[in-house]
Amino acid sequence: MNYGLEFTDTEFKLLKTFIYQQTGICLAEYKKPFLVSRLRKRLTSLRLNSFEEYYNYLTKHPAGQKEMMHMISLITTGKTQFFREKEHFEYLTNKVFPYFLKKAIAKQKIPKLYIWSAGCSSGEEAYSLAMVANDYFSIYPQWEIEILATDIDMKALNKAKSGIYTSKEIASLPSSYGKRYFQKVKGQDLFKVKDILKKLIVFKYFNLSTDSFIFERKFDIIFCRNVIIYLDLEVKQRVIQGFYKTLSEDGFLFLGQAESLLAFNNAPFLLFAPSIYRKKPLET
Repeated sequence: MNYGLEFTDTEFKLLKTFIYQQTGICLAEYKKPFLVSRLRKRLTSLRLNSFEEYYNYLTKHPAGQKEMMHMISLITTGKTQFFREKEHFEYLTNKVFPYFLKKAIAKQKIPKLYIWSAGCSSGEEAYSLAMVANDYFSIYPQWEIEILATDIDMKALNKAKSGIYTSKEIASLPSSYGKRYFQKVKGQDLFKVKDILKKLIVFKYFNLSTDSFIFERKFDIIFCRNVIIYLDLEVKQRVIQGFYKTLSEDGFLFLGQAESLLAFNNAPFLLFAPSIYRKKPLET
């Protein structure tokens, strides 16, 4: 019914501002057709005749909060896969894990490793982190590994929590990982993550743009890849400061390979490898 409806500049500005306020995502003018394509079916489903009506539904209807979560899922769906940007996982195994292992031994500290997958989408990144961490520390059973995986897309988070993927979705996995950490769902072209990985991860909703960076403990490693590229400078700055606040004194921050902190003159991080940063110590 709404296939040919017009999306006026005023309506685009209304929705653009609303999306920015809720997610920190800044939609440029050229994203207007993208927004139309993603939301047109929602207008039809809700029997709405304009994008202004849709905006009013989001902001005034009792079901607006639920619809907002649906909308966020539609506009944030992005590319993800197991071991995406594999160089990061190699760096973890060859550099980062050995560093924290050596540090724990030298200081006789309780061996713990806390990781945050910020913007985990449907879980592939978090499970990839769990696989490499479990592989590395399996010979050190006293080590406690905990991964917090967060996203603003509840649909993606629910898939991540289920830990169920198609054969196509696990195609990027090295065969050894597939055999050890997944089990086939009987009678279906589906594979389920084994409990040995699931027990390492807690999946939660978290909005990087609006939620407070207050956690029970500091993180040793934060993965936030291909997320801040969609945020404007002001929100990016706030997120980077949040990461600094929640990282341990020598923690590592991993960004996507197309992202960097070069635009931030006073970014409190040191570049260690391409798109891999280390928390800069406070000056005394």
